[in-house]
Amino acid sequence: MLAAIGVTSVTFAATGGVAQAFGQVNSAASVTSATYGKGAGNPHGQIGDLSSLKTAEKSNLVGAINETFSSLEAFSVPSVVDSISELTTFEALDKQIVIVKAFYDDSKVGGGKFIFTLGDVATPDNVYRFAGDGGIWYRLNWKNPDIYDAGIKADGTNETLKFKALLKAVVAYFGSATVSLRGKSVKLTDFEHPSNITLYNGGLDFSESTTILSDNKYYNGFIIGGNRADRTSNPSAKDAYAALDELRNIGYIKISFKTPPAGTYNFSTDIMYFHKLKGFKLVNCDGDGINSNRICTIVGGASGTVTTNDIGVFDLIDPVNGWSSDILIKYNNFNAGHVFGTNSSGQNLIVPSMRLTACEEVEVSHNTFKNFNFGVLIDAYSRNGSAHHNNLSVDDEVLDIWLSTTSRTAQSGMYVGQSAYNVDVYNNNIYNFINQGIVYEGVSGGNVYGNRIQFSAYAKTLTVTLSQGINLQPNIRQHPFTAVAGVQEIYVFDNYIEASNAPFLMSGSFSYALKEINVHDNTFNSKNGSMSMQVTRCFDSVFSNNSCIGGLMIGETNNCSFIGNKYNTPSNFALYLTGAEKLNLLLESNTFVADAGQAIYNGTASTALIELFGGKIQAKDGTSPALRSGTGVGKVRAYEFVNGVTEMRHTISPTINLAAGARTVITQAIAGLKVGWLAEAKLGSLGSLWTNSSIDITLKAGVRNGEVDILVRNEGTATVNLTFTFMLDFKSHLSNVYTN
Repeated sequence: MLAAIGVTSVTFAATGGVAQAFGQVNSAASVTSATYGKGAGNPHGQIGDLSSLKTAEKSNLVGAINETFSSLEAFSVPSVVDSISELTTFEALDKQIVIVKAFYDDSKVGGGKFIFTLGDVATPDNVYRFAGDGGIWYRLNWKNPDIYDAGIKADGTNETLKFKALLKAVVAYFGSATVSLRGKSVKLTDFEHPSNITLYNGGLDFSESTTILSDNKYYNGFIIGGNRADRTSNPSAKDAYAALDELRNIGYIKISFKTPPAGTYNFSTDIMYFHKLKGFKLVNCDGDGINSNRICTIVGGASGTVTTNDIGVFDLIDPVNGWSSDILIKYNNFNAGHVFGTNSSGQNLIVPSMRLTACEEVEVSHNTFKNFNFGVLIDAYSRNGSAHHNNLSVDDEVLDIWLSTTSRTAQSGMYVGQSAYNVDVYNNNIYNFINQGIVYEGVSGGNVYGNRIQFSAYAKTLTVTLSQGINLQPNIRQHPFTAVAGVQEIYVFDNYIEASNAPFLMSGSFSYALKEINVHDNTFNSKNGSMSMQVTRCFDSVFSNNSCIGGLMIGETNNCSFIGNKYNTPSNFALYLTGAEKLNLLLESNTFVADAGQAIYNGTASTALIELFGGKIQAKDGTSPALRSGTGVGKVRAYEFVNGVTEMRHTISPTINLAAGARTVITQAIAGLKVGWLAEAKLGSLGSLWTNSSIDITLKAGVRNGEVDILVRNEGTATVNLTFTFMLDFKSHLSNVYTN
């Protein structure tokens, strides 16, 4: 047994007692020097021949050996105590191991094996290190850290200090670890999240926290990064951000969050606020009724990025201090609820679900976010990201709250911000965002596809003039500078938008600030006959095969094509041409149908020439002119279109009785015919009539409104009295003169 712990013999000194392997002295022993320990088993069987010793000496020696054996047993068979408090008063030997049943007497968790270091003066943290009698107790072979290791009871009391101690101890011992909350909700005021730590399975309850102050609200949350020096200085500022250590690899998995009740603050707050972060996971988390609290704000190094006046409209600008990166927000379910705080101006504090600024490698997917004013907000200077398969919605009750004040925040299901690039938004369900559905503001590169933007029956009754579906918007990069961030290389396809005042539009006031936009195969249904697509200030772009309820408005454009689109409006003007410049415009095989008036409004400038080829142009039931001209208009011409009323080929069978050389006019009513159309009449079986009967008939045709006149002349030498078959072909035409 002694050999097992590195002691090969026990020496009994002739004077001075029994010298034990652990440095203890038994003064009761005073025997002749002898060395024992060569045998095995119980030391009573190893003490040799004691017959020459006196009875008292034998008694003292056996007592010393028993004491030594008891000390050895303390190492080979650990003692057991009920709680940490009992452990701290336990009299232990150096390196002695003790088993603790639980952290508290009345619990069954938080215990484990502990080893004592005699003389250690390290400061106890009450997680990994605990005070002992003459030394420090350490957890032995600590694994799978959880809240019980810090004595956290999760009983509704404030346990912030214990939780912070737990995180600090885990970092010191493991470096990188997942900390389990064991399915319990822990009440906290705040904490700093260190690098390489993931929190798992439980709740973080900040419902009684008053940590965030009005003078530091713009860069603090209940949780901040462990790379922050304090809460009082702004880590977003250019130099401060550059000096920060990088916060790495933090996560929240299966965590439920609780926030203070609405009205606790008169400003919006954040559950989490991180700076200079690389590696973030928020997965399978939830929060109900989190009111005026964003789930998270993550900030990269954008502050101090100067965009001077001479930067090009389509230049890519990167944040001066780089990006926060590798951000995954997935499978979460958060509801802001129906009760919100108000700010000092009385504005309802309805907030975004999150805000990601100057972030890269971002994925926000498969989340359900309800009753936020921005479903997903990927803000300025972000790049290389996606938001997809999210369900984003606003309840009717929250719409009423949002509309109840004239001063209110913007609202958007999905927002991608200025100077961002390569961000895709796809396969999202966006419901009841009556202000804006999807906004790309000053973005370069991205795919917007497979999204559904819809509204409740109640929302459809609201008269909100700003209801927009997909908005591509150039804007000023940074005030006070005047450089504009344009929108370029955006592909919009396979989206479905219903009952919006403006399902697709290009907004802003900056000339030719959008380029290489491709919009195809979408369903855009406008509300109350408004324009379904508003295209302006763009060039080198294509719009094709879109199916729309509502008209098409074309403003300032150069080298843009509209091919195979269908625009049906219950109002007038399925095509609205503004007075802005239009160069190299191609309109081919489109449908423009207006149920209540003219199909086309020509407001073009006097120098313009707009030509439409093929397709369909229908005004009302064919009784209304197809074109209405404004003042100072340019030329609009349309060729070979159908009008939805007139069959472009007709066959009639009149009986003709004409003497040789005689003429007659036959008038045939045909609905939808318009002055300016071309008509061609042909005689059926011309060859056989001549061959068999020497009949020679010539036909000419002219169109009047609703009628065609056919001039028939007998070119032969004999009287003709016969029923003929005439084939009539029409070529439609529309222009400033023949408005049709």
